[in-house]
Amino acid sequence: MKIAQITYSGFGGLGSVVFSLILADKINNNDWIIGFIGNQKLDQDYNKLCSSLNLSYASFLSKPKNPFAAWIKLYKWLISEKPDSIICHTLNPILVCRIYAWIYNVPLIGVEHTSNSVKPINEKITSLLSMIFADKVVVLTELYLKELRNIHKIFFRSKKVVVIQNGIDLNLFKPSKGELAQKKHLMIGMAARFTKTKKQDFLIKVLEQVYKINPNINLKLSLAGNGSELNKVKRLAQKSFVNSNVIFEGLIEEKEIASWMNGLDMYVHATDGETLSTSILQSMGCGIPIVASDVSGINNLIKPDSNLGYCIKNDESIFANTIVRLLQSPDELSRISNNSRNYAEMHCSNNVMLNKYIDLIRSIIS
Repeated sequence: MKIAQITYSGFGGLGSVVFSLILADKINNNDWIIGFIGNQKLDQDYNKLCSSLNLSYASFLSKPKNPFAAWIKLYKWLISEKPDSIICHTLNPILVCRIYAWIYNVPLIGVEHTSNSVKPINEKITSLLSMIFADKVVVLTELYLKELRNIHKIFFRSKKVVVIQNGIDLNLFKPSKGELAQKKHLMIGMAARFTKTKKQDFLIKVLEQVYKINPNINLKLSLAGNGSELNKVKRLAQKSFVNSNVIFEGLIEEKEIASWMNGLDMYVHATDGETLSTSILQSMGCGIPIVASDVSGINNLIKPDSNLGYCIKNDESIFANTIVRLLQSPDELSRISNNSRNYAEMHCSNNVMLNKYIDLIRSIIS
């Protein structure tokens, strides 16, 4: 079966999901192709990864206010490739995919990745179109399903909606073997695009509070990723007294993220909202303790009684105190680390995710 995945062209969590599905198909039962579309040029990491996996792929640069040229190119590419099914991870071109799916009678699945709490108006519209025109709509959590039902009301199609949690490659995202070399400093970090809904700037303020609580802590903050807000966050760091303790890693290749995470003592994730953060799942796979924002899409995963980490309101002082206390509690760090890895093994495998998507496609065909 030839499966086309349509995804965003820039670096982010969508790419991790797309490649996790492909990498889970180890015996190559399916022929995978990828259409990248967005207002950013194709991320070079994705370019290299597609080449290394010998994947057929194409990239379509879309203008923010005039996406039609990119949509036409995408449609022509679909006709030339003739996929047997389409998984649309970015819903912007859902109508283009629908036209192809109608003409060639193939299944179309729309996937809801954007948190409802931060979804802009254009994505609310494409979400509605997906609900109407896709054969099935995949959501990542039961909470998201409930939110979508309240948002779309009479347009909500309960028989269309399926919950499939994102999965990760647990052979890649796993704890480091053996003892690590003695470290000169502690390290916390966050991996995400620098956007208005992510709060890397907040973490710099948190780091300032950490040093006010404990001036001798010798803690560094590592920020991986790029995006529209990167330069703004860099300017904030340059003006801060903790500037020398903030590291901007830039884009980290997908295959290197696990190594980067295993260099952390704690994964921190500050945001206004999530659907299901791939970075958090990856950190769980590596057994890295987590402190994250108490927002929708995170607090339904890291619950108070889950022993997987801490959800904290976006308050600089509370966030900082939690980080300091946890870093000074090796037994609790170890317990959370073990619980996180065990949870990932039970719930976050990309093999489970792949099987559910393949079963869903076959159910549409039958």
